[in-house]
Amino acid sequence: MPEMNDSDLQGNYPITLHHIAYYAVRVPVNIAVIDQGKAFSYAVFYRDICKMIIALRVFKFEPGQSVAIEFLPVHTQLGSFYLHRVTLLAMEASGVATMSYIEDEAWCLKEIPETLDWVMTFSGKAPLNAEKTHVMDKKWLKLVMNMQLRTSFAQADISARSHCRILKSSGTTGKMKYMFRSFENQDFIYNNAQFRGGFIRQSRYFVTMGFNVSAIQAAVTTCIHAGETCVYDTRVNAADALSKYEIKHVSLLLHGLMQVLDSLPEDYVKPTNLRLLTIGSAVSEAV
Repeated sequence: MPEMNDSDLQGNYPITLHHIAYYAVRVPVNIAVIDQGKAFSYAVFYRDICKMIIALRVFKFEPGQSVAIEFLPVHTQLGSFYLHRVTLLAMEASGVATMSYIEDEAWCLKEIPETLDWVMTFSGKAPLNAEKTHVMDKKWLKLVMNMQLRTSFAQADISARSHCRILKSSGTTGKMKYMFRSFENQDFIYNNAQFRGGFIRQSRYFVTMGFNVSAIQAAVTTCIHAGETCVYDTRVNAADALSKYEIKHVSLLLHGLMQVLDSLPEDYVKPTNLRLLTIGSAVSEAV
């Protein structure tokens, strides 16, 4: 593997990979992601994203294109929180806008065939209308992760107004709506999340939902920008994760918050500096 240098990432607009490259050089052994108990340092995280960028060249993605990437909520050998994140960031560096979806949502993708250029799936299940689909199966992922990095890459030509994410509404009016978010818009959201959440290096954020929830994707990215550790573990509930992983930040839907509160023992002592963010609903004074 060639020596890492964050100055090698040349681009006219800063992206998340710049932050990861910085930490990979300055604090390479610091943990970026813990997925089902397995830890990945910032150096490894950066290396794996670079491998994915090079592996994706075969698809000849162009800046401005859009790709839907499957998120498997339950950890398997074929897909994980970590691999999903690696793929998203490799796409971002290639100038491609991404949308995360879970298998139960795959049906909704048929409504926007003119918007999506590709669908990347771990399970092999993709919308029937998808003209270009790639299955990131165990064999392909093994080839990518075992790749020897001998070549460098250049960041795609990205501007502040380039599209980076595709968001979808809840569909409460009967039909889901899809919206493009620019890098400029996304950075505003990251900065706001940083201000509200107080993410700092050496802290830990527990991921309770997938990236198909836009607030989670924003919180995880903000966490990475700050040099924090993101923890994803479906084997433990949020209440147990707080102590097991020394969590300092967690985002929950209101019903998830209620479940956590109900599961806590009477003698529970709140961890120092714990910040809990709710998604979707306001918290009543009683709660």
